Parts: sequence; C-alpha cells; structure tokens
Amino acid sequence: MLLKTIGRLPLIQCLVHFPLNAHKTALKKFSTLWILTSLPVIVAVFLSPIPDGTSGVGVKLLLKLRESITVSELFVYTATFLTPIFYMIFEKYQESSETQFGEKIVQSVRRLFKGYGLLALISIVIMILTAIAFGQIKAGSSDFQNSFLGYYLSSLSLPIYIFSLYCWYLTLLDGAWRGDFVSENRSSEKNIVNDFSARLRARESGDE
Repeated sequence: MLLKTIGRLPLIQCLVHFPLNAHKTALKKFSTLWILTSLPVIVAVFLSPIPDGTSGVGVKLLLKLRESITVSELFVYTATFLTPIFYMIFEKYQESSETQFGEKIVQSVRRLFKGYGLLALISIVIMILTAIAFGQIKAGSSDFQNSFLGYYLSSLSLPIYIFSLYCWYLTLLDGAWRGDFVSENRSSEKNIVNDFSARLRARESGDE
C-alpha cells in the first residue's frame, strides 16, 4: 500500500520503479563518485568556521554548503549531473528495435522509468537558466547579481544541486537495473527456446 502511494508521487515515484538490488549497486557507485566530484566543496565547507547564531550545527552546515556553491559553479555541477538524464533516451533509442524513426522514439521513451518526463523537463529549465547565468557572469555583467535570476539561483543553489544529484543517481540506478533486466530477458528467452524445442520433439515423436 505504501509503495503504491509513493509510486504516484511526482519525482519520488522514480525510486519505486527500481528493485532493491539495483539501489544497493547504485548507492555504492554514487557515494564514491559523489565524494570524488564534490571533494573541493566538501573540504571547503568542513574547513570553514562555524557561523554565529542559535541554529543547530546541521542547519549551519547546510547554509555553508549553499554559500560554497556559487552560481557559476552551479552550472558546472548541473551540466555534469543532469546531462546523463538526456543521454538515457539516446541509449534506449539505440536498444530499440529497427523500425521507423518515430516508432523507435516511442519505444525508447516507453523503456524509461516512471516520472522521467517531469525530471527531464525540470532539468532542461535548470540547465538553460544556469547556462544564461554562467554566460552573464563570465561576460562580466555587473547587473546580474542584482537581477531576479541571480537572486533565485543563489537562494536555490543547494536545492538545485541536490536535485541534480538525484537525477544523476537515477541514471546510475537505470544502469544497475538494466544489467539485471538483460539477464532476466536472456533467461526468459532460454525458457521460450527450451519450451519450443520440447514441443518440436513431442510433435516429431507423435508423427512417428
């Protein structure tokens, strides 16, 4: 009952689509690669002095993490973690049967996990906005920091970073699950072949 309820929630439903074994495999790979790719930010945060205030240490750590991810760095992280989401449809397209282009696109989309469309849409919007911000900063625009886009991207840098990591984790999940899926398909194909062979032998013996 709980899984069915979670399976209807936007964004979260993607997690329920994959079996537990895929999560175990993907988590190991994700944790290792995340630490390696985000090491500069992690080190910078933990070496920073604890800010004053009455908030808990955990809250202060999150605030410091948000401050450590600048808008220009945000584009680099989103470009790194979100692009695999778009590459997934290309992989599914290659795996689809040889049919017409339109039919092959439909087949590839159907092979994706539930909730992929919403994730892809949000990812496209984020990448476009962060790319614009990155270009403005690199061009030396002094008005960008005072713009609404600069304000919201700075305020939402941590949620955007977490969302990007989430999308990246889902691509690792898909890769881990695809291996099991292929094995299951091969096992199913063997069963069909064996059943077909048994029927042929039975028919031949009956003819005799």
